[in-house]
Amino acid sequence: MASFTTLFLDQFRLMTSQSFNQKNGIWHPQEYAKTHTIKLEAYSKGHVPKEFFTRCHTPSKAVAPFAFALKEGLRPSDAIDSIGKKPAILDSGCAYMLVFYRALFSYLGEEKFNALYQRDRFILRAHPYDTITAIFFKKVVIQDRFNVQPGDQCCFKNLLSYSFKHGLPEDEYVVCNSDYNFMGLGLQGTQRDVEEALLRKLNEPTRVVDGGSLSRITMTYEEFINKQTKPPSRNEGRLFLEVLRPDTERIQQMAETPLDELDDLLESWCHSYKRYRPDSPTL
Repeated sequence: MASFTTLFLDQFRLMTSQSFNQKNGIWHPQEYAKTHTIKLEAYSKGHVPKEFFTRCHTPSKAVAPFAFALKEGLRPSDAIDSIGKKPAILDSGCAYMLVFYRALFSYLGEEKFNALYQRDRFILRAHPYDTITAIFFKKVVIQDRFNVQPGDQCCFKNLLSYSFKHGLPEDEYVVCNSDYNFMGLGLQGTQRDVEEALLRKLNEPTRVVDGGSLSRITMTYEEFINKQTKPPSRNEGRLFLEVLRPDTERIQQMAETPLDELDDLLESWCHSYKRYRPDSPTL
């Protein structure tokens, strides 16, 4: 049996070549707006099949951008399979987690995957902290890009002016492929390749939102790299030196644990899995 990391990266390569920003696949809002008509809500907050998902809300009751919760009584395996059969609008972090969920489903099997997420609310968003999925990840501080491992969720940060100009988050998430190369939703290649792609996104004209005084801002690559924001962790170029790393040992242990021992395994990891499941959860 192939390792989870191998399965995950194979799934990511497949979606990169056949689904991301293609026909009925998974679209980044900025790419979708180049050739399609898109409503502001779908552009700024995302779009997935409404028959399976409801939107999440912030503590102030506002709609959370790019955060979707599975509707009560539905199976998460059916929900993740539905995304991409018609055009879906996701940010880069959601795209990473969707591929992770599809790989996890393949690795654990349908019965165990659905049983796991019956114990907690299944939420699709850039970070897995709101659900039981958090048990499968750990934050790791790295020294430079050469410490990134295949499968890691890595964050590249565009400029804050990108958010004002295009109305989208400046954080861009990718997976480390191998040999310090990266794949993501519309992003692929070396660190330099990803940074140049982010610069192109910054320099593109606004389409759906009014970028105000920043609508015409453009930069050279040198300006883009040298103009630093204040990230919560150290950075190298526009790459954060902190990654979200799949805990492959736990995933393997989960795969080897009989279904009737699943609750005992979760309790041994100190996870309280009996949670309130609101119809429209607050993040």
